Amino acid sequence: VPAGHDIVCFGWYEHVCLDWYLSAGRRHAAVVVDDTDDAVVGYALMCADERSFNRWTSRAIGRTAAVVLWKLVTGRLDRRSIAFWWQRTRDAVELRRGHAQPQARAHVHMNVRAGNRSGGASLRLLAFLDECAVAAGEPRWYGEINTFDESRVRALQRLGLDVVHRSPNMTLSKYFGRPVERLTVVRDVQRSSTLEAGTLSASKKAMNSLRDPLR
Repeated sequence: VPAGHDIVCFGWYEHVCLDWYLSAGRRHAAVVVDDTDDAVVGYALMCADERSFNRWTSRAIGRTAAVVLWKLVTGRLDRRSIAFWWQRTRDAVELRRGHAQPQARAHVHMNVRAGNRSGGASLRLLAFLDECAVAAGEPRWYGEINTFDESRVRALQRLGLDVVHRSPNMTLSKYFGRPVERLTVVRDVQRSSTLEAGTLSASKKAMNSLRDPLR
């Protein structure tokens, strides 16, 4: 969300979105850096333990809702913050109600800086996620990606990601002032690893390194 730190209680939103992955799920988290300037250009987070994640998230959402509601009833949420939390709630309800359950148990969050998405950074992160899935005994994983247009859909397909569901992202659509679509994608680890000969080995030769996100 643009200028997210202007939103009241935005730290609680970050807590819900990130803290499980950086604590219980830390072994399946990584950032990728450009070795030429040591800048972080992307990250990947995987959850291969849905039971632990769901228990933690339920408690975190409950605590966050209580704090936000208290701010609301005491008049400490401005209009922009009210709109943000309302849109996030609508998005969550829409996901629960209309989400097509992918045939995968492990889920991921991955993002790469726009100028690096077609190169070695994306390949390194995909290889890392595939290795995490194999280590966890999962043959495939799924995730959600936001997009403005069909060009990104084609790029995802070239990376071995199958789009299995689409829904509007109301929060980002409002803040960007244009339609943003949320794509649910699935990657079959075994099939994807053989899409192009040498893809994974090429990614390891690229000028990008994986690191622990908390170091």
